[in-house]
Amino acid sequence: MPQLVMCEHDVCDSLLIVPALGLKRRVTGRYRRPNVLSPPSHMDEALRSKILEVLRRQHIMTVATIRPDGYPQATTVNYIHDDLILYFGCAATSQKAGNIKLNNKVSVAIVDRAEDFYKLRGLSISGTAERVQEKQRAKEFALRLFGRFPQSRRLVPEDPKELAVYAIRPVAIALIDYASGFGTTHLVELWP
Repeated sequence: MPQLVMCEHDVCDSLLIVPALGLKRRVTGRYRRPNVLSPPSHMDEALRSKILEVLRRQHIMTVATIRPDGYPQATTVNYIHDDLILYFGCAATSQKAGNIKLNNKVSVAIVDRAEDFYKLRGLSISGTAERVQEKQRAKEFALRLFGRFPQSRRLVPEDPKELAVYAIRPVAIALIDYASGFGTTHLVELWP
């Protein structure tokens, strides 16, 4: 049975031990021990800049929602962002819209620089999704979204009421940055 041994500090490197295989390996990167009462991790400007760079360079994300039967559903969508908040549109009657209505917790994956595995960079985001209810704001985001991705216009419902625009507010962001060392992940916890 694999065993992850953490040091006594809140943030530390870890040691992975698999006795049956005689494996003992240091897990690279910095990992935060779970502690609900601890304050969120600090995001310095350098880390924030790297996260925003990935968001600027890409426009496709995979968003995972939770189906009514409890299983996850992952869907690839175009997105735009304002700072760290992500926006996407879908049909108001779609499965993902129904899933979000039942449970607004989502997970997002964005891959950047995947052509060289050892320089892989990407984001894994946990957050909450909320439908943008204010009609004018929803229209503005839809225009920005479809202005950036005109090929998506053919997928837009004719009736604007049938289009749902969602904002995803991150609770935690993990920057995966293999260029800094294989397996390097920087986790930032944000308060909702």
